[in-house]
Amino acid sequence: MIRLLRPTDLETVMGHKQAAGWNQTQQDWTNLLAIEPEGCWVAEQQGIVTATTTVVCYGQQLAWIGMVLVHPEHRRKGFARALMEHCLAWLQARRVRQVKLDATDMGRPLYEKLGFQVECSIERWSKTLEEPLPPASPSQPLPLAEIASFDKESFGADRTRLMKQLLSCFPGHGAWLQGRGFILGRPGSQSFFLGPCAASDVASARCLITAEMARSQQQRFFWDLFPGNPAAAGLAHELGFERKRELARMSLQPSSIGRPERVFAAAGFEYG
Repeated sequence: MIRLLRPTDLETVMGHKQAAGWNQTQQDWTNLLAIEPEGCWVAEQQGIVTATTTVVCYGQQLAWIGMVLVHPEHRRKGFARALMEHCLAWLQARRVRQVKLDATDMGRPLYEKLGFQVECSIERWSKTLEEPLPPASPSQPLPLAEIASFDKESFGADRTRLMKQLLSCFPGHGAWLQGRGFILGRPGSQSFFLGPCAASDVASARCLITAEMARSQQQRFFWDLFPGNPAAAGLAHELGFERKRELARMSLQPSSIGRPERVFAAAGFEYG
């Protein structure tokens, strides 16, 4: 049986997440429920939640599928496929024009069978400090409208609802350089996550990322970037980050949107 994810399921699905070794926190699940409550589902068998998937719609232009998780005890039983088919049918009914996701090696064969094609690679880079950086000045209230507008031009779709949710849930994180870019950040269960970040140039991206690292007062960081943007990969290497893993960004209708040269950090595998 496929049904909507409920707040009472969060403890269970966090167990699925931990079994997979992912970085999301319970707040990330809460954010997905807040942004797209009708787009979060679980597969259930005899009262046991076996698998999950979520989707966030950025208008009718683009939908982002994430959190495709199957508990290890229930893999290879068709739960992920059933959830994906349910999700795609829901999106078709909403007439969403483009559907994307970031695929692990384990999930990629299923997505290919469903018609997804690889657009590019996305990599997770990481860094661990011996101690936190000297604290930065506190973040000032950030302008949602300006950040969302800059993000839309860079990412290629309107993610205002996502930006609003992240800004409200993680106050004190993030920065905005007038007309030059922004960064948001949030705690993770393993490492502090840097992103999304979009900037007009490398110098602005460097300023934003280093400031957010200092402001976080954390020692471990994750940064999701596109190796096809050499400026982002070069900056990560310059700042001492190391490549940790690679996923495939896939789409049902491959096409170029936005200005990828300005995207220095993704919002996360569950958000795009």
